[in-house]
Amino acid sequence: MRIITAILLIGFILTVSPGFSQTCCSGGVPISTNLGLPPSYQGTAQFTLTYDANILRTLKEGTTLIEDRARERITSSLILSAGYSITDRIGVEALIPFVRQERNITQPGGFNDFESTQGIGDLLILFKYRVTSLNSQKHVLSMGLGPKMPTGSSSELNSRGLILNADLQPGSGAWDIIYWGNYIYQLDSRPTMSLYSVVTYRQTGTNTDYLNGSSTYKIGENLRILAGVSDQFRVGSVMFSPSLGVRYRKAQADEFNSELLPSTGGDWVYLIPGAGISITPNLTFETNVELPLYANPTGTQLSPTYRVNIGLHYVLPKKNKGIENLVK
Repeated sequence: MRIITAILLIGFILTVSPGFSQTCCSGGVPISTNLGLPPSYQGTAQFTLTYDANILRTLKEGTTLIEDRARERITSSLILSAGYSITDRIGVEALIPFVRQERNITQPGGFNDFESTQGIGDLLILFKYRVTSLNSQKHVLSMGLGPKMPTGSSSELNSRGLILNADLQPGSGAWDIIYWGNYIYQLDSRPTMSLYSVVTYRQTGTNTDYLNGSSTYKIGENLRILAGVSDQFRVGSVMFSPSLGVRYRKAQADEFNSELLPSTGGDWVYLIPGAGISITPNLTFETNVELPLYANPTGTQLSPTYRVNIGLHYVLPKKNKGIENLVK
């Protein structure tokens, strides 16, 4: 049973991990996409390498779709995260993305206004604590708290030598605090199936050096709530882990010089089908797609059209403790 539970948790953990955008049009750096590595015994190390592509081609004014194909935003991120279990209950994770931001506006006559930036994004560290009993497999409740540090650049220039807007920068230029909680419930009727929920809140700070210190910028605070179901079964010699989740995102408006910025913030609901394949007991391949079910941005904004996430998760157990000891 411990092996089944461990594989199940590893199999869907990338799918259930929430991410954040840091822009008015939901196209920013997904700095917390992979937060939430599985609970593990003291001395266990875990690593995840993920490619995240967020495609925005849908222009909306509130819930009204605007027929305009002239604008496009793409955020591509390669995200490395690592975790270590200090004790059986206490763990720490670190996450750093490499980000490429692209924006393209098609002008009359076929001329394109294209801008792009790339570079290291903001570092995030999360300290986690497992609340529920270590002997419980049916209920797993974990809580986390940590800072997001402004290690990424927030002063990249456009092709004309001017500083790009905040939503095209690799970093936010501000310190944030991330609050995280994860609950997993294993069904009695089908032990290979679990229900899960993840709540993440991002309390954002202010970039006081925006536009070379002439202005301040504060990204709107974000609340994300994810709930879903995951199962696990064998196909031939391969362990397969499908999952299906629904995520709600509430983003407050950004602030420019302490004034609310128009056309920022809003509400979104996404459907997230995913699948995992256990390549070896220690290595899992994961992929999921994020599809918008409901979008109500404040004002007129580009809204996500779809998002793709592909990753590899590797577990390095403590010596003399195999993969079956990941979860008690």
